[in-house]
Amino acid sequence: MRKPGKSLLLQALTLWRAITGIDPQAKKQTIGDWRLRETFTELQEAIDLDASEITAHLLLTHFLNSYLAEREVNLLTLLNDPQSVAVRLEKPRVLMDLLNRPELVEAREAFVASIAQAMERYGAAERADVQTLLASHDSIALLRRDALRAIEKLRADQFLDGTPEPEGFQPVYVKTVHQFWNVQSMLAACMRMPSGVSLNLVRHPQSMQSFFAFVIRNGGNLFVLSDVPEFAHPLQATMSRKPERELERRASRNWFPYDLLGLDYDETSGRLYVKATKERGLVAVQNVALPLKPFAELEPETLVWCSMLMELIWTKFWRQGWKAPQLSYTADQLDSSATLLEHAKTANLPVLAYQHIGLAPLRKADVAADAVTDDEVGRKGHEPNRWLEDRYAMQVPDEALNLIAAPEKVFALDQQSGAISTVGGGYQGLSDWQQERELGRRIQLVKLDATSFGSREQIQADRKYIARANFARTVRALAVEEFESRKDEVVAWYAGRVRANAANLLRWCRNDALWLDEGQQATFSHYTGSVGAVRTKEVEGAGMHRPRTVTRQLLKRHKLDPRAWEARLHASGVVLGGVKNGKLQCHLDGSVASYWVGIYPANSSELALVAGCTVSELPDVLQHWDLLDTYTGNSILDRIDPMIWSCRNPWLKLKLSILIPFSKRAMARIDKAPLERPSLPNLIAEDGSA
Repeated sequence: MRKPGKSLLLQALTLWRAITGIDPQAKKQTIGDWRLRETFTELQEAIDLDASEITAHLLLTHFLNSYLAEREVNLLTLLNDPQSVAVRLEKPRVLMDLLNRPELVEAREAFVASIAQAMERYGAAERADVQTLLASHDSIALLRRDALRAIEKLRADQFLDGTPEPEGFQPVYVKTVHQFWNVQSMLAACMRMPSGVSLNLVRHPQSMQSFFAFVIRNGGNLFVLSDVPEFAHPLQATMSRKPERELERRASRNWFPYDLLGLDYDETSGRLYVKATKERGLVAVQNVALPLKPFAELEPETLVWCSMLMELIWTKFWRQGWKAPQLSYTADQLDSSATLLEHAKTANLPVLAYQHIGLAPLRKADVAADAVTDDEVGRKGHEPNRWLEDRYAMQVPDEALNLIAAPEKVFALDQQSGAISTVGGGYQGLSDWQQERELGRRIQLVKLDATSFGSREQIQADRKYIARANFARTVRALAVEEFESRKDEVVAWYAGRVRANAANLLRWCRNDALWLDEGQQATFSHYTGSVGAVRTKEVEGAGMHRPRTVTRQLLKRHKLDPRAWEARLHASGVVLGGVKNGKLQCHLDGSVASYWVGIYPANSSELALVAGCTVSELPDVLQHWDLLDTYTGNSILDRIDPMIWSCRNPWLKLKLSILIPFSKRAMARIDKAPLERPSLPNLIAEDGSA
């Protein structure tokens, strides 16, 4: 096939720029210009991906046809000023003539003929819909572009490294799409196929995570080219509220036969769902491939795209001899003695060398905060729960850190015995309260999906993330257990110290309001629990994720609302007063209260201040108490240390604000006292004075 001259493509691009009036280098653009500007990006991408430039010429022809089809000419203009219309058509006509030069037409026809030849290989050349598609050069251009993108962007894994087939070998193209329940079964089965390429559906128990994979065997080399969903962390798929979005994103980029997944679209909810299937369950080991559909019966766009991709696969993995920088493994190889090498030996494949994954079981020391990196378990941020980790780490069993199993298995840890067991079948289909009843006093754990695969480093990172998640869940359960046994004792201690320090607190009540200047905080940071009012102001000129300046109320004087005082009483931690005959009583003289003062400590330093002690004298579980919840990211979308988002400090649930009721007479006495404020460096009064 003769390659068109670069000068023709350069001329065509110059004309296309003149026709559209778009400068691809311009920094500013209107919304209307965006699509036209994207054509230059796509053309450059096509030139980079296809050295023959056939794809670029096909795409440019498609863009020109679409552009001209969308233009309109007023009939009155055509009658009154035909010359202007002729001028407008001059450059498009020149470009169209250029794109129809004999050498370009020859190259396009030869390319389409090669696709038609591939259709004969699959027995689909006589299909009317296939012939119609081949006659549409615009459709062929888009499919060719998507195939070139796919060969670059689909995930490529190499599982075996061995001697390739001799030069001139013609690979076998399996003419049926097969289904497997897991990647392990697919790899074992494809080792027994002739050297070549097969297309397979790997059906995951969570249907939205199913994926398609081209399995390529070239002698002793085994590759997988797939659209397997890739997540920021191994729990993301189970945490997503709309898992169909990831599948929709993959389906929009590739032309795999996604209809074989048995998915349907609900127009009412606007969501994909799985249609009922006759399959009764999953098998751990699949001995034979399940044929789904012959290639000859696929939809025409899917069939043509797959055939284009097969040829690109042949170029990449046979002619160019592509090799991965490192081998990939399945997660179950961590605790399974059976390896791909044994299957390869059974199939007599010429594998040169194979390195076992060789990862020892994890221990607590391996997943401690100082032993793991951000790449493994995610960002640690400011480690708000580090004290909980230090407090309970030694009580976490090592067995909880090494759970690897099939996706449908659920594990639970018995807090009393430390035994780990599987939860009965059907657990994942239960409601939240049914799951709680099923677990009893056990803690649900997570596991590394045994069917996941990747490089040794990726599997090591993911298993540490899962181990860290189970570590966090166990620490949380231990903390909750201590909270339930000690909370009454801690609250009683705090209330007693506050009452003993009441004389100092009363002197502050002369102020109408006291605020604390908290400086700048992240946009999504907030206070949790019983705190006073919080005022925020965005920092100007700080970019998209603007921090805020924050002031927080420490003390506020209120007039008592007779309709809401019971709710206020319930929301407060310590009340320096009482209730008599359905009325709130003044702390000083016992008469009916007309006012109240709220004091809202938000961290351990302020707890110590209102309790009249030092932080070190507070109960140990309150010495890390802080209601400021600093934003650390989205744990669904981002890889973040599970000790931040999965482990919560139960002591933050305590209500430790203070309510002091006053009668009118008592408040008048307070107002005559000298003005006094607590000694805090960031304290400001209601009027803004320091």
